[in-house]
Formats: sequence, structure tokens, C-alpha cells
Amino acid sequence: MGPEELCVAFLIVESCLRANKTVLNTFSLRPLLIASCIISRKLLCDRVLTLGWACDQLCDVFSALELGLLEALELQVLVLIAWRFPMRGATYQTYADALCNAATAHRRAG
Repeated sequence: MGPEELCVAFLIVESCLRANKTVLNTFSLRPLLIASCIISRKLLCDRVLTLGWACDQLCDVFSALELGLLEALELQVLVLIAWRFPMRGATYQTYADALCNAATAHRRAG
């Protein structure tokens, strides 16, 4: 996942939280991030990506992940954001700058 896709994924998470602040809790963060990353990848990739492909890529890391669960997670996120994706360039730049700053700080510390 590239920095552009990560920025869009964070914007999708933020859109979910703006739509419903109670969506985020201890048990929902990881599923929310997974679904947002998959949606972001689908939006920015030139080729067709399926949830089956995504499930195959993630099943080694998330052993309890199944295609049906991934479908439900994706649909829940899309419904939360009313099928509307953030389009303001300035917002993308804010996240891109934050990611670059975090990467720079990590390199300096390491």
C-alpha cells in the first residue's frame, strides 16, 4: 500500500467518524482500518481488485478473516460514508504531510 492509498484510507476512516462518532471503539479500529484500506486500494488502482483477492492477501496475517466478513465490513464503511468519498485536495495534503513527518521522525529515531 502506497502513501496515496494510506492517505485516502485515513480520510475514509475520518469520514466514518464524522458520520458516527460511536463507530470507533476498542474492537472496531482494526476492522475499520482494514475495510478503509481495501476501499482505498480499489479506488486508486487501475486494475480490478476483488474482495476475494484482498482476503487472500490478508488471511495469513488475520487468520479469522473470511470473505463474508470482509464483504460486510466494506459495506458497513460504504454505508457510513453514504458512498461518498472525500474529494478536497487540501485534506489529502494534510494527511500526506503528517505521514511524511511521521516517517522522517521514525527514520531519525531509528
